Amino acid sequence: MPKGGRRGKGQKKATACSSGDVSLNDYANAVCCPSSNLRVKKGSANAIQAEVRLLTKPEGQQLKEELNWFEKDLDDFDIDPHGNNEQEDEEDVQDLSEGAVLSSGAAASLPVRPRRRKKHSSVSWDVEKKGRVYPVDLWYILSEYIYPEDIGRFAALCHDTYLIVCSCAFWRQLYLRNYDKKIKLPDEIKPQSIERIRGLRARVIRSMYYLYAPLSGRSVSMVPFENEPHSLQGQRCLLAWHQPVKNTWTFCFKFLKLQSTTFRPGPVESSGRDMLPGYSDLFYNPEEGCRIMEIQCQNFASIPMVMGMVLSHVCLTVSARMRHYRLRLLFDSILQQGNQSSAERIVDLDPVVNIRIVPWWDTKYPFTF
Repeated sequence: MPKGGRRGKGQKKATACSSGDVSLNDYANAVCCPSSNLRVKKGSANAIQAEVRLLTKPEGQQLKEELNWFEKDLDDFDIDPHGNNEQEDEEDVQDLSEGAVLSSGAAASLPVRPRRRKKHSSVSWDVEKKGRVYPVDLWYILSEYIYPEDIGRFAALCHDTYLIVCSCAFWRQLYLRNYDKKIKLPDEIKPQSIERIRGLRARVIRSMYYLYAPLSGRSVSMVPFENEPHSLQGQRCLLAWHQPVKNTWTFCFKFLKLQSTTFRPGPVESSGRDMLPGYSDLFYNPEEGCRIMEIQCQNFASIPMVMGMVLSHVCLTVSARMRHYRLRLLFDSILQQGNQSSAERIVDLDPVVNIRIVPWWDTKYPFTF
């Protein structure tokens, strides 16, 4: 076996580029230039350019470039931590346009030339901040002029407005701004109850449907069947009862929306001096997500036990006499697409005169907190 080792067929030994690779006949002013080939070969031109670059550089830089890449230190390479290589990329494009790209054969015979390291000026690139930051005092002054229906938009402006909406002073000021002595209020939303922190937000929201005219008009039902009972599908029945009203019977079902999200800025930590857990909880509201369906019927009907079950389907059709409506409620233990054959409990009410959905903030909501 030869000393140099075996080489595959067609492989050549890479040799360093030197001036001996170019003959005198390759120059333009050669005397014995062959007439058949007046153009310098591409490989020869690249070799000349590489040789000129090596000769025109300082001796110290030549020694660095003659070293292999694994013999160099990190200081010998051009490393830009900030990625600002636009000027170097333009130089590379210019070299490509001048025909300085080495061919595959010539690239193997030339040493690797690392990029020249340039000193970048230390420039602090600060992120341009859009908008202006106003003091909290300004937002607190503006909060005194916010309408009740615009509280959600005001809280979504910035972090400071959100913190103001989560304060007790904001809700007390909203209540006192709209309070009217001429309007009769329930005991739980009178001015004396506003001093208590627990559940302050829920009490103020409910008081706005008594004191604020645009909201108080929404709780007055104008026509029968104004609310859609199908909106309660998928909710759990917590309580059911009935009571006579004049010449009719009213059947009530209290529903709770499954996985209801409560507006809370974070966990409330109660101090050791609190009389009960959550005594200082501004967002306390046990009726959050609850609604009551009031069904007014002309006749009494026996209702099965449906408390704790989920309303899976609602069917509202015309009664047999074509004067009123017939309501059928299908209840199941779990939420599913119910039908008459698979439902565990069925409630039939006929004839139905009116159906009304009452949320927890309505003035006719029977429960307090």
